[in-house]
Amino acid sequence: NVELQSAASPGYRTDLISVLFKIDFDASAHFAEVLLENNSTIIVFDVATSFRVICVNRGPMSIIKLKTAVEDGKKVASQYKENNKGKTLQVLLDELSAPPKPPTPPKIEVRKEPNPVSNSQISEEELQAKAYLERGDIDRAIMAYRRIRPVTVRILKIIGQLSAEEKHDYDTAIECYELALKMQDETDDNLPDTLLRLGICYYRCGKFDLAINCHTRALSLYESARRRD
Repeated sequence: NVELQSAASPGYRTDLISVLFKIDFDASAHFAEVLLENNSTIIVFDVATSFRVICVNRGPMSIIKLKTAVEDGKKVASQYKENNKGKTLQVLLDELSAPPKPPTPPKIEVRKEPNPVSNSQISEEELQAKAYLERGDIDRAIMAYRRIRPVTVRILKIIGQLSAEEKHDYDTAIECYELALKMQDETDDNLPDTLLRLGICYYRCGKFDLAINCHTRALSLYESARRRD
C-alpha cells in the first residue's frame, strides 16, 4: 500500500528507521477495519488489547512480530478501570492522550563554588571576575575567568558552573568539565565533584548514558574514599 511504499522509500525521513509490525490474532481479538479518505485501510484494535512481542528482525526495514494477548489486556483494562473510579470517559481519554511529562531532573547537591579559596590566594584577574559576578554581569565574569592564566581545574570548573547554572549553556560547561577531567588524576579528591557536575550537564542535554557513567564513576570514587577514611 501507499504507506508501506513511502516508509520503505530511501528518501523518506532518513533520520528514522522503517518498521513493519506483523500482528497475529484470532477471533477472540476485537478489532475493526477503518477506511480512510485516501482509500487506504487501517486496523483498529479494542483499547483493552495487549500484544506480546514474538520476535524482532532488524534490517533496512525492521519487522516486529506481535501476537494479541486478549486476557492480559482485559486484566490491565479492569485494573485501570478500578483505579480510576468516578472519572468520566472524556477525562480518561484526555489523560491517555496527554503528552508524557518530561523526566524530573535529579536533585543532586553540589558545592556552590568548586574548591573555593580566599581572596588573598587569587590573582587580580580573578578578583575582577568576582567583581563582575557580584554585580550580576555573568557574561563579563565568564570572559574574565577565561583570561586567567595559567588555566587550572578550579577555574575551568567555575566557568563550567557559570555556563551551566546561569547561562544554561551546557555544551560550554561540558567542554570545561571534560578539560578539567583531563587535568585530574584518580587520586584527586575533587575528581568525584567534577564527574558529578559533568554528569548533570550530560543529563540536561539528554545524554543519559554518559550521565550514568559519570555518576557511577563518581559514586565509586566516593565509596572508595569513605573506605579509606
